[in-house]
Amino acid sequence: MTTSLAFPTRSEHAPHTWGSAVYGVMLNHRPAFEAYANAMHEPPYRAPPQHPVLYIKPGNTHCGDGPITVPDGHIELEYGPCLALVMGSNTRDCPPEKALTKVAGLLTVADVRIPHQNLYRPSIPMIARDGFCPMAKRMTRLSDAGDPDQLGVRVWIDGQLIHVTSTADRLRNAAQLVAALSQTMTHHHRWFGTFGQCLCDGKGRRMKTARVVYAGAVHEAYPDVCDDNYIVLQNGRRLLQSSVQWLAPFQVGTIIALGLNYADHLKELSQELSIGSKDEPLVFLKTATSLLGHRGETLRPSDASFMHYECELAVVIGKPARRLALDEALDHVLGYTICNDYAVRDYLENWYRPNLRAKNRDQSTVLGPWLVSADEIPDPQGLTLKTYVNRELKQQGRTANMVHSVAEIIHYLSSFMTLRPGDLILTGTPEGVVNVQAGDEVITEIEGIGSLVNHLISQDFMSAAKDR
Repeated sequence: MTTSLAFPTRSEHAPHTWGSAVYGVMLNHRPAFEAYANAMHEPPYRAPPQHPVLYIKPGNTHCGDGPITVPDGHIELEYGPCLALVMGSNTRDCPPEKALTKVAGLLTVADVRIPHQNLYRPSIPMIARDGFCPMAKRMTRLSDAGDPDQLGVRVWIDGQLIHVTSTADRLRNAAQLVAALSQTMTHHHRWFGTFGQCLCDGKGRRMKTARVVYAGAVHEAYPDVCDDNYIVLQNGRRLLQSSVQWLAPFQVGTIIALGLNYADHLKELSQELSIGSKDEPLVFLKTATSLLGHRGETLRPSDASFMHYECELAVVIGKPARRLALDEALDHVLGYTICNDYAVRDYLENWYRPNLRAKNRDQSTVLGPWLVSADEIPDPQGLTLKTYVNRELKQQGRTANMVHSVAEIIHYLSSFMTLRPGDLILTGTPEGVVNVQAGDEVITEIEGIGSLVNHLISQDFMSAAKDR
């Protein structure tokens, strides 16, 4: 099977993997949108989407023009020809009239998936399998490509032309998509994800590590055993925790998140859910622009009426995991950290596959402060989680109350996608989420790992700071 987009011939070499952030847009093809118009008014959707319906193709799906494996038990795949916009510069809050100036070039991409019926958020096992995002070997510079909204699209199967369309037949054109996405998240120039080993081997191995910025450089840091207010850099320097900028405690790969994974939280939200619970884990993906370190500040949108924290046990993969048996799963864990994954309830259009506008906002996924070695947490199902808002306890739960345990989650994910070192799994939150406001201090704690501090700031404050 081959896909062709009507680019001019001048182009430049491009790697198959542009980075960890490959976004897809559903229901942006006008005939497809019209075909599903009636279904959009049925449960669980209730209404057509008001914003671009986004999903992520993680790094394990990125490949070149080699063969694609049809998973066992399936006889066919869907193959969607796509025009990909390759970002050439960092982009945030970009108006449509300037959006295309941020695009370096265009790339032909195929969105491969197992056929499914979910309109708003395709199930992760359907779209995130190894090799399910083939990319062309060459990028065409935007200056050579002409108008990205007037390109012909053709698909051949075994040499026979079977599909012809045009990029003109889109609900939102290229500039509108870039502008809309940039209002919620930052797009980075050729965004790559890497992973640096944070824990040493042998007798000198550190059980807790962090990454901080001090004096213009990134340092590995450790707890000060004498005073919790201090940290010690790898070079031996002792510093107040408040004197450094905290990063995520390791360089993060693919971010995989679970929704509705605590029985008490499911019960807490039962009146808002449109359909009953499912046996299969509810999984969605996030990108690195959502990450923020310990003691950072998270923006509360001015139009949000209900924004809440989510204290979650975060699992860090330490070695490649593919088709693991259940009893092998925890052997592939490098360690654990804390995540406070904020959600804006107003923006949810589908509980069962949360849209990126609700769950992938810049600096809304707070991570840290420490990466704790897996052998320091022998039983990840025996931990207490707590959240304090302005020092008042608001949320408390136990990881024993997970619907799907850490081992079960890894076993499930590895059945259809390769987990790689540095990949992060967010395992859900217990009951007790409440609305938080600008000015609030939110502290999330997990037994044996530490305390993660975050502050909320208003959009008006950010706008004023930007204008100064």
